[in-house]
Amino acid sequence: MNNKENTYLSLDIKTAKKNGLPCQVGISLIEDGHVVSTTTYLIQPPENEYSEGFYTTHMVRPRMTEVSPNWPEFWEENRWQFDDISIVVPAIEVFHHLRRALSYYNLPFPRWGEIIDVSSLYHRTFNYLAERMDFTKESLLDAGRKSLCAAILFIKYEKKDKSALSLVKRERTVESNREMHIPECVRNNPYFNKRVIVTGIFEHTNYLNSVYFLGSEYSNYVLKSLGAKNRVTLSSITDYIFIGEDPDYSLLNWLDDNKYDNMNKHIKQLGDKEMQEAIRLHDEVLESIISLDASIRSCPLYGLKFACIPPYEQIFESNSVYKDFLLLCGVQKSNSIEDADIFPIGLSTKVEDAKEILNLHENGKKIVVIDDLFDLVPILYYLVENYTSGKPVFTKEALARVTRKVNKWVEGAENHLNFVIDVEEIANSVDEEECTSVEDATVEKEKTEEEWLAPSLCDQFPIDGNHTEESVNLEAAIAAIQKRKDLEQQEIKQYKQTEMEQRGVTSGPVSQKEAVSSPTMPPKKGIWTTVLWILLFIAAIIAVAFFGFALLAIAVFFIPLLKGKFK
Repeated sequence: MNNKENTYLSLDIKTAKKNGLPCQVGISLIEDGHVVSTTTYLIQPPENEYSEGFYTTHMVRPRMTEVSPNWPEFWEENRWQFDDISIVVPAIEVFHHLRRALSYYNLPFPRWGEIIDVSSLYHRTFNYLAERMDFTKESLLDAGRKSLCAAILFIKYEKKDKSALSLVKRERTVESNREMHIPECVRNNPYFNKRVIVTGIFEHTNYLNSVYFLGSEYSNYVLKSLGAKNRVTLSSITDYIFIGEDPDYSLLNWLDDNKYDNMNKHIKQLGDKEMQEAIRLHDEVLESIISLDASIRSCPLYGLKFACIPPYEQIFESNSVYKDFLLLCGVQKSNSIEDADIFPIGLSTKVEDAKEILNLHENGKKIVVIDDLFDLVPILYYLVENYTSGKPVFTKEALARVTRKVNKWVEGAENHLNFVIDVEEIANSVDEEECTSVEDATVEKEKTEEEWLAPSLCDQFPIDGNHTEESVNLEAAIAAIQKRKDLEQQEIKQYKQTEMEQRGVTSGPVSQKEAVSSPTMPPKKGIWTTVLWILLFIAAIIAVAFFGFALLAIAVFFIPLLKGKFK
């Protein structure tokens, strides 16, 4: 609370180094809507040291502060100005410099009133505002001039001056433009149009009483679907911060640093309980959008059934972006392969399921095989952004994007299924239990290597790093292939060493460049061509120089002789 009625102190601080300790302080005193004084103080930083990188932020140099008072001496004389008064700063960083200097010298904090950040008042950068007030960038390098500029901007804002109010960056209202078409279920939730930060991991229990741990990525998506404005850094205009387990402690430090200056008084700190409620609201909003938005019926996946086969048996019972994508596309759930149209396929898919799906395809049924559910995430974010901004879920662009993806899944269905079946058969063929010895097992693995590494198969379906119990044999096949590659590298090294010994060169370690080159490839002779071109270039330079000297000699000696002869 400001006990000095209608009196404010406008403050700016210039720092000498990255540690934020002052080298110059500017103070402008505001009384009854007028600037009554502006004073600039030079402060000697510790050991009078400056960072050259900070010379662009102020005009103070070491020679100017050699005999200036240090911060404790300045504070002893001027602390009375900071007691029981509201402080106006160009940006909140200035106030951080003040607190940092007091903490560095272990000085007591005064009982200041409200901290007023001019940049936050106008929702603009201070340089932008100063330029509109006819303050040049050079003048802002002086702390006194900058504090004066902040004071003038604050006075104009308090008096509701038209020139100042025209600089305020207006927030888009709910009922403006396209936002008037935003569904009511989105607009009426408490997080709509709010600035939100999420940090940490949150515990969530679904309606089946199953416990999940949700990362910040999914939590951010939930809030985005409610129309929130996701942010990554805290500021004085942040509305909510969700804090889970293992949060970003730099955000917590910011909250702790600002708890005494009223900068975080309106930031609401939320946890697992509020995130659970946000997820419930998200589910309700999704149900409302699906029932109200007619554009969903135009999706090529609308009305199809998704096969809940391993490892996606519980996909419709869990909270995931994959489930939300399927629901927004109008996809239904199916527990049997015969009745389904959409099938998730990966290396963990059972070969029996893959063969059954392939039989349906060969019998003429049109199927959609999704080889990577992670591809759905960017499309889902695009759909969510549509309905939170007042557009239909499936705009013309969104429909074209989903259609291209579905056509790709339909065309590659057979190849995906054959890949799963072939990999399983190859992995089984290299099972070491069917071999009588370790040597026989190695031979069997090498025999199947060429077939398993067929170019058409590997180019279209690169193997990822996901291994389950069903893919243990596949790991054995990969190990055999790596062993084969190591043997080839050893053969190449031996060939190189033998070749060097035959030439009479002392054998040594083979370079990486030699090891990867083909054993039958002849040595490159490009260097001799380069040397030849260099020699030709030097010869050309000599010829030109000789010709130049010859012309000079003619001009100097022969032309005067000819002139004398003719005379």
